[in-house]
Amino acid sequence: MPGRETHRPRANGRAVASAAVCALFFAFLAGCAPSREFMLKKSTEIGADKNYVRVLLLNTAERVAVASPARMKISGLSDRRVHYDGKGRSVFFYTEKVKEPVVVESWNSPLSVNGAPYRGAIELHSRMGRLLVVNVLTMDEYLSGVVPCEISSGWNIEALRAQAVAARSYAYYHIMNGTDALFDLNATNRSQVYGGVKVETERTSKAVRDTSGQVVSYNNKPILAFFHSTCGGSTIDNNKVWSGEAREYLRGVRCEYCSQSPHFAWEEMLTLYE
Repeated sequence: MPGRETHRPRANGRAVASAAVCALFFAFLAGCAPSREFMLKKSTEIGADKNYVRVLLLNTAERVAVASPARMKISGLSDRRVHYDGKGRSVFFYTEKVKEPVVVESWNSPLSVNGAPYRGAIELHSRMGRLLVVNVLTMDEYLSGVVPCEISSGWNIEALRAQAVAARSYAYYHIMNGTDALFDLNATNRSQVYGGVKVETERTSKAVRDTSGQVVSYNNKPILAFFHSTCGGSTIDNNKVWSGEAREYLRGVRCEYCSQSPHFAWEEMLTLYE
């Protein structure tokens, strides 16, 4: 974000993400039948500094415990001073003690936040009397904790790869169009569900690696890749569901691909008063 320095490893040049705009991904995202019309391959340039994701883990905490079995370094973001350098301990942060943004790093080991392990670094910010805990990590590390939360790891590997591309596209869109200076995405279904190290599986991590750098793009930019498990036979134009501009790649279409889902058809009874 302009005007803010985020703790990230230095990156030179630009990273090029391969935009695999193919029928599989459009069928997955929009519920449409495959068509050769969409089977294109292009490249979308995404800045190397965008390869790191800032994920909001907590935003109402008054006390947070951060631990690692390896050595930790805790420093202020403003001056990079080291305040603590220990090993195999828990460090507690309190709202009233965090006067400036703090970053916690660990050597070759995940960091745990209140007992839950995460890759990358942890940033702590104080906002309106509460601690904001942000996990900063690489895109593929992030996706390894997203894909198994959004799709069954036992599904066909091509479905897992499609989910990885959809999730990566969604993440890049928000990184490049985000409005909060401190984080890009939530760890909950307000964005896409992220569970950290504890949810990672071999098959979903392989799907992330197999598709590394691939996104779905429109007009040479990552798309806002909404996805869902069941559409009930038809999707609808995005602007008829959410506020905002109509998007050409989010037009409603007929779809029967999820007809075997137990949630494909449902009913709800309402009283006249309701």
